Amino acid sequence: MSISGTFQTSFGSQKAEVSMGSISTSETMPSETILGLGVEYGYFLVDNLKLSLGLAYPFTSTPTEKDDDKWLSTSVSAFTIIPNISYYFPITEDLFYTPGLEFAIIFGQQKEMLSRNETYNNKTTGWGACLSFLSFEYKVSERFGIGLSLGSLNYTTANANIEDYDISTRVGAFQFDLNTTSSVDAVLYF
Repeated sequence: MSISGTFQTSFGSQKAEVSMGSISTSETMPSETILGLGVEYGYFLVDNLKLSLGLAYPFTSTPTEKDDDKWLSTSVSAFTIIPNISYYFPITEDLFYTPGLEFAIIFGQQKEMLSRNETYNNKTTGWGACLSFLSFEYKVSERFGIGLSLGSLNYTTANANIEDYDISTRVGAFQFDLNTTSSVDAVLYF
């Protein structure tokens, strides 16, 4: 049996400057903010075949435009349930290649600021599938491992409903990821 956790964060700001002759202007704006927390419980069904169940809470806030001196944003928060199956191919005694397949069930909310005084709250639901094809785990000791994911193939679909109006949207996304959103996990075995 194992338990693992993940934490991710990203935030910052960006500055754009435009010059034309002796006239110049600049604008500073916040970057997208990301915060993610997750925990996963795993059980080896047979040698090297691991079945896991994960719970995650991702949050993303994206600046959209400036209203006087305040930046408006669209934020998305979600509770995600993630069943996963992976196989541990030994490379060395302590290093394993761990490709896996996971599915995600998503329940969340999207908050869109249209102005300082007007905000839409949209309920969102969705699902996703991910094939992790470049994942590895190094067992530092009998009780502790470090997982590294470098590449995956993802499909996600999301539905959003605006509560105050009879409006719904559905978005599907396919993504090939090769070392652009790498993740490192700490794994405890017991």
